[in-house]
Amino acid sequence: MLIFAFKLLKIMSQQIPKTKEEAFAQLDAMLSDEDKTIVARTDAVSFHFTLGILIRNIWINQQNKADVRQLAQNFGLDPEFFHSDDLSSAIIKAYQEHLLAQKS
Repeated sequence: MLIFAFKLLKIMSQQIPKTKEEAFAQLDAMLSDEDKTIVARTDAVSFHFTLGILIRNIWINQQNKADVRQLAQNFGLDPEFFHSDDLSSAIIKAYQEHLLAQKS
């Protein structure tokens, strides 16, 4: 799992997404088919301290506030009042729905 985290860290830090489509494209590019299956079938809460922490630390906490607000709004959150945990959770849950829709 540690190697997986470092692989994600390297890829995620290259370009920070501002939209759902950009976030999904980056997640699609960095995750193997096996990883995508695990993400799609596992409760989103299970990723809080793995994929969620990478999303928070690299995509959310490192962006300028305007970009973070735009990203939050793209994931259905109030761009003025949200917590980074809420946004990372919304990204993971939306990505799970994206993966499941692809399989249908």
